[in-house]
Amino acid sequence: MRRGTLWAAALMLSWALGLAGSPAISASAANRAHTDPAGTPSDPPDALFWLTVSARDGNVQSQETLAVKHYFGDGVPPNYAEAVRWVRLAADAGAPLAKAYFSDVPLDGRGVRSTIEVLRWLRLGASKGNPHAQERLGIKLYLGDGVRQDPEEAARTLLPAAERGLARAQHYLGRMYARGEGAQQDSQRALNWLTRAAEQDCTEAQLELGSMYAQGRGEPAGDEEAVRWLRRAAARNNDPAKALLWAMAEAGRALPESPHDGRDWLRAAAGAGNPAAQRRYGDLWLRREGLPVHLSEYGCFRMAAFWYWQSARQGDAAAQAALARMYLKGMGMDSDPGEALVWASLAAGGGHLDADDLIKASRENLEGTSVEAARKKAEKLRRHLPGTSIVAGTGLPNLEPQASP
Repeated sequence: MRRGTLWAAALMLSWALGLAGSPAISASAANRAHTDPAGTPSDPPDALFWLTVSARDGNVQSQETLAVKHYFGDGVPPNYAEAVRWVRLAADAGAPLAKAYFSDVPLDGRGVRSTIEVLRWLRLGASKGNPHAQERLGIKLYLGDGVRQDPEEAARTLLPAAERGLARAQHYLGRMYARGEGAQQDSQRALNWLTRAAEQDCTEAQLELGSMYAQGRGEPAGDEEAVRWLRRAAARNNDPAKALLWAMAEAGRALPESPHDGRDWLRAAAGAGNPAAQRRYGDLWLRREGLPVHLSEYGCFRMAAFWYWQSARQGDAAAQAALARMYLKGMGMDSDPGEALVWASLAAGGGHLDADDLIKASRENLEGTSVEAARKKAEKLRRHLPGTSIVAGTGLPNLEPQASP
């Protein structure tokens, strides 16, 4: 039998004999029940038993700790009403932390919690060493979420939670070391904390770790580690990881395991705003390659036009030419040689080889005044490219996906 368990059994016997009735003895029991003489955690039921005994005997430190346990569900089911009861008792008895954090906060005990109250619980929990409170408070301090942004305090708050093995705390601490936010930039420490979080399947840490290795900031350096961690994040449906894998694949640094993976990476990169990926994704829709078969040809053309437009408005000449071709042929939209001429003119400015033929074909279906209007419109758009502020007033149709007529 472990020494911690023997200690708890002896204290239970002393309680039965009436020897543990004083706050001092029960408080000592609560403290000893948390750790055995070797310093390792004792049986949680014993710890909670003696903590409760000490709190009932009026020990304000135990009352604060018990309130935190009930609030965060640490060793007991979360119970807001019990948390409020114990923190009120502690504050009324003059416990410094409970009094400081809750003397001016109305507590109704029914779970109606304001942002201020939540932050007070986080601060109380962090002060009492609760790792979940430290993690949540540290993240809020880092992001400035409901509190004044303070990266240095965030790093100090997150460290003990990270050391206790909480993955999100490890992730944010690793990010801070990687970026030099709240702590001196240290790639090795960043990799250490990010790896510990990533091994617990923290998707954000896997993405950040893969990104660091892809940038050559890891030891051992190389694409193998980058791809390994990015694949793990992608397997958990993390689109930024998929987008980065697509960019690496385009550079010959990663290889999709299947055509489906390649299309999924491409979709994610297009959704992330990569103009080359958007154009290539438009190509897939145009060819109806590996995409939902239930969509009509018209619906696929609309999707192709939508992605070409997303890419074209960022200045991609090939996408501009493809969009001009769709306007000219009426693919997924009414034929409009004026709009075809606009986008063909922009493609010509980008040096696309097919642009002159598209311009010629568009002009054949237009009168002189329409040609001049298209030229002016193309000039206006050119002043805004690349960018995203050209949607209003361009005369583009609504290219959001819609059902076939």
